Amino acid sequence: MKLRSKNIKWRVQRLQDDLAESYSSLHVFVTERGIVQVRGVFPVRGEDGKILDRFQVSIELTKAYPQDLPIVRETGGRIPWIEDHHINPDGSACVMIPEERHRIWPLGAPLSRFLDGPLRNFFLGQMAQERGGPWPFGEWSHGELGLLEFLQSELGTGDIEVVLRFLLAIASSVVDSRCQCPCDSGKTIQSCCKKKLDQFRRAVSRDRAYQLFHWLYSTPTAKQLLGVSGSTQELQIWRAMRTDLRSTVAMPIQ
Repeated sequence: MKLRSKNIKWRVQRLQDDLAESYSSLHVFVTERGIVQVRGVFPVRGEDGKILDRFQVSIELTKAYPQDLPIVRETGGRIPWIEDHHINPDGSACVMIPEERHRIWPLGAPLSRFLDGPLRNFFLGQMAQERGGPWPFGEWSHGELGLLEFLQSELGTGDIEVVLRFLLAIASSVVDSRCQCPCDSGKTIQSCCKKKLDQFRRAVSRDRAYQLFHWLYSTPTAKQLLGVSGSTQELQIWRAMRTDLRSTVAMPIQ
């Protein structure tokens, strides 16, 4: 089809150049709606560069790309559309959670880096599951629970209250570095976890932080996972923490 703008034409050319060396079996197309897609055969390579397997794929780059993650679909019918295989109900693959992209595929990195890293590992995991083995690289749960697991891993704590305080800080519009640190060290943010908090505020959007906080507060399944009972005192604590989202993280230390 005739490309609708010079911007799309330039974008397609960059993608073709990026894929030419290592992914010659993938080809770039533009849909009638002006959406860029990469379709074809994805080679899964081992550490030595040898091709171990191949998967038919479609990779959609929305108009919000690269801010949004690519939408990947396995189109050969090999992978069941179930959560255990990290496939969403619409057939799209859950390749990675957006919050970890700053570490493994940061903004500005070429698409080939996404293919070499997260997507390769995703299909290596699918190959392992086909053989009846476990996912080889570890895996996050789906939805909000996956984000909770990610934050617990990044913070190095299983203490849900610490995670909640960090979520409060992430969801707040302004965070005073003189406030008490969310890690509960008793120090100020400036002299404790400022670098880590700044990193989280770049990786996790305010809306996403609030979404997870609300999920932890209101979902019975989440309460059960966190050991939250229905006692009046505990519910009052949860309500108070939820209210704090609309104010500052903590009073500045004098």
